[in-house]
Amino acid sequence: MLKVLTKGTKGKTKAGVTKQSKRQSVLLFILLGVLVFYPPFFRGLFFERERLLTHALSFGLFMTYLMDQIIKGEKIDVNSPFDYIGGLLIFAYVLPVVFFQWANLREAVGMILWQVNLFVVYFMVKEYAQEEKYRRWILDIVLLSGVITAIVGILGAVGIVNLADVVLGNRIASTFQYPNTLAALMMALFFIVTGLQSQEENSWKKYFYATSGFLMIFTFIFTYSRAAWMMLPIFALLYIAFAPGKSRTDGIFYMIAVAVPNILILQPFTSSLSAEEANLGGIIIVAVGMLVFAVLYMGLEIVKRKLTEKHQRLIYVLLAVIFVAAGGFVYVALNITEPLTFDNTTVSENRTNQIQRTIQQVDPLSQYELQLQVESTSIDESQWPWRVQIYGVDEAGQRQLLEQRIGEINESGEVRIPFDTLERTTDVVLYLRNQHPETKVTFEQVSLYDNQDNLIKDVKLSYKYLPETLVSRFNAIDLSEGSSTTRFAYYRDSLSIFKEHPLIGAGGGAWSGIYTKYQSEPYHSTEAHNYYSQTLVETGMVGITLITGLIVLIATLGYYAMKGKNIVQYSIVMGIIALLGHSAIDFNFSYLSIALILWVLIGLLDVTPLKQLKGLKSLKEREFKVGGQLSALVITLPLLLVTLSFYSAHQASGQGIYAMETGDHQRGFQLLESAVTRDPFNENLRLDYAQVLRGIVTEDGQANFMKEAEEQLLNAEKYAPYKPEVLQRLAGYYLSTGNFAQAEVYVEKLVQIAPLRESSYEVKANIYSAIGDYYLSESQDELALQMYEKVLEVIEDLRRTNQELDKPFSLTSEMMSQVFNARYIVENIDSEEKLANLDNIIFSAYLDIHVSEENTLPQGWWTWNREGGEVKVKVTEEGANVTNVGTDLGILLSPRLELNPSKTYGVDVQISSDVKDDDIQIVVHSRSGTATQFSQRSLGEPMEGNLYRFTFETTDDIEPGGQDIRFYHYGDSEQSFTVNQVMIYEIE
Repeated sequence: MLKVLTKGTKGKTKAGVTKQSKRQSVLLFILLGVLVFYPPFFRGLFFERERLLTHALSFGLFMTYLMDQIIKGEKIDVNSPFDYIGGLLIFAYVLPVVFFQWANLREAVGMILWQVNLFVVYFMVKEYAQEEKYRRWILDIVLLSGVITAIVGILGAVGIVNLADVVLGNRIASTFQYPNTLAALMMALFFIVTGLQSQEENSWKKYFYATSGFLMIFTFIFTYSRAAWMMLPIFALLYIAFAPGKSRTDGIFYMIAVAVPNILILQPFTSSLSAEEANLGGIIIVAVGMLVFAVLYMGLEIVKRKLTEKHQRLIYVLLAVIFVAAGGFVYVALNITEPLTFDNTTVSENRTNQIQRTIQQVDPLSQYELQLQVESTSIDESQWPWRVQIYGVDEAGQRQLLEQRIGEINESGEVRIPFDTLERTTDVVLYLRNQHPETKVTFEQVSLYDNQDNLIKDVKLSYKYLPETLVSRFNAIDLSEGSSTTRFAYYRDSLSIFKEHPLIGAGGGAWSGIYTKYQSEPYHSTEAHNYYSQTLVETGMVGITLITGLIVLIATLGYYAMKGKNIVQYSIVMGIIALLGHSAIDFNFSYLSIALILWVLIGLLDVTPLKQLKGLKSLKEREFKVGGQLSALVITLPLLLVTLSFYSAHQASGQGIYAMETGDHQRGFQLLESAVTRDPFNENLRLDYAQVLRGIVTEDGQANFMKEAEEQLLNAEKYAPYKPEVLQRLAGYYLSTGNFAQAEVYVEKLVQIAPLRESSYEVKANIYSAIGDYYLSESQDELALQMYEKVLEVIEDLRRTNQELDKPFSLTSEMMSQVFNARYIVENIDSEEKLANLDNIIFSAYLDIHVSEENTLPQGWWTWNREGGEVKVKVTEEGANVTNVGTDLGILLSPRLELNPSKTYGVDVQISSDVKDDDIQIVVHSRSGTATQFSQRSLGEPMEGNLYRFTFETTDDIEPGGQDIRFYHYGDSEQSFTVNQVMIYEIE
């Protein structure tokens, strides 16, 4: 009897343990499901705070999973080629850190944590996916997350959801805050639901999958992601072409069912978005689209069920008819246009209405004429009813304004706008615009003619059946367009970095840490916009070989899924390939959420076919029991602690900065000091801490704090040696402490590290100007002269740099100010009187300064023509040469000035002229109060050096900041004048 009782008790105990174990396993799966579900909703885990939190949750969950496995006495299986690739990718990111090849140590460590995060989530998904029910549940969680992301974006577009940047302009970005990545995810998940809806037998789930795909494609369209638009048809054709068995027909019918209602509601949904407040109209339109989709989908399902193998030919005939009809619709939609009307008569503030049209393959150095038929109304001369701008575009995508015409009050009828193309012009871009309230314009017709009066193109104005936003984005799909050519520069520069770090790369985050040293044209981007380029830069041949292997294995699984007619596996593979394909032109995998989704999908793949391949049979399937699990725990625990330390540093830094801003300096100082201690490799935290240290003043002075600030800055340089911001801070620090030699060292190093950043030259000009000012104040004129001459060297630096660029730099307003100031001092170093007048100078400009072969005006200067005027300006060694062969007035205008009311000012203008005296006029104009503050049409005789000097007093009704100086050329003449120097100064 006793034995029976004992046996029963043991049985109950074992059953209880088993039951508890199952509960723990289910709980772990629920937590894993949450981890898989939430990433898209927190800005796609692009930013550090959300990334670190996810790292911590992933590591914590993985450790719990390992301990559960130990308790249950179960083993860990390393039985997939993807296990090895995932592990080796971690190793690839460790190598640059171990061998001190990193460009930014903190970013390199961060990417190791990133890769471990991907691996542990993948591994847990893979283990659970051994059971089909878990596999399908995880897949459903991914899809549910995606469709909710789509719905949030749609609700944001109609103004119901008000999350930050859920819509950018008119582009749906949803919770990612970046439309292109949202488009990539929607495209990838669409292919997965295409397969799932095909084989699902449960009606409710079938319609969930089908409707999800409809919403995903709808969202996809309104991301206005041009590259994704181009890729979707390609991947869709691939999907259909290689889909197994009857799934091909299922896929075609489903895609038709999705496409038709989306096309039908494009125009009405776009029109509904013009409402400035939240509206239900857009939601109703989407609901109608869903209803049309449901009816069409169910109808096509009935048709499919009645079809047999004998009807396959009929299906293809039907498809051919559909494609012909679709092609006909597209042709009609692209060719039926109507006059373009912009109506602002009912608004009280400026509202921009504009279209862009491109005319391709125009001839360089040729004369053209744009002819318009317009009808316009306006009531105020200062608020024009319409504006036409004509830009020339070269092969590099660089744009330059060729001509501009502003409509006058109530101007209607035929308008002719002649213009000349430039030496490098290949295309012309037109902008038709209306913006002022109580104005209206209708462009009846716009046509381009050559100088022989031959019609080049009738410009399509308003498309009757297509939304203008859609047309504009399609028109902008051009490989020579600015964003495309800049992407090519990213790829080119990635290869340059790779050539210097070919084997193991320059570590995680290397692109953002080092690209400024290698960039071949000016741009600012912390991302390489290409996953494979970024992998090359970060991990060299080691990493790119692993990624290549990963793609080959995934494609191989797709092949076997096709042969085995496994539509779910095939669809997952196609989703992965679409995501990887789009990532060749964008930075999707810089979002941790996208990288996690990729590895979750990889974890859901059945790798059995791979194990039968000859080359992979040699890979051993390893089983790790307690020892291996404990080793994994020992490795993961410090990673968790490091992540928590980094996260606490991030939080402390944010709190510290807030405390400083709110006046709690002591607490802010302590928090920032703590942040540096917890995340010692983070150069940004050290920069913030150094800034606080420099601001501390004590009774005993601040020498100790300044020394500590220097140490923080030098450590920041140690961990991020190629970061321009660090070098700039060091140059500023040494300038403020009077260590001018070190300030010069770091400013020159800055220009070497970031030669294609305008800010580098601004800093150089500022540093040398400040040193020159100090020497000048100390009456050390020789040393001051040397410093100001180094300021002027910035011009030569920029000229040399621009010789290598397709898109040359221009002088920024900050650089112009420093350069003009330095030149004035260099030219007048021996005149105490002129140097004493320096503080009174309001505005100065030397128009003989140019930094590129384009000979363009300094930033802020521009031209304007009255109808019939043809003013042209060319910057030469003598100055800005102004011509006007037109029949009416043309004007050269300066940047905005700041003149005060009721003040006396002097104007010095160095100008040489061979035009008749009445054909040139100098005007100081104000946009507030009395318009003409000064006017001189007959310049008279110049002083020595072609210098003209005038004085004037401003009226009492002007507001500071809206003034400029203008040079009129009245035209109808081959003669010109050249403006060399302009100076306006206050007379006390």
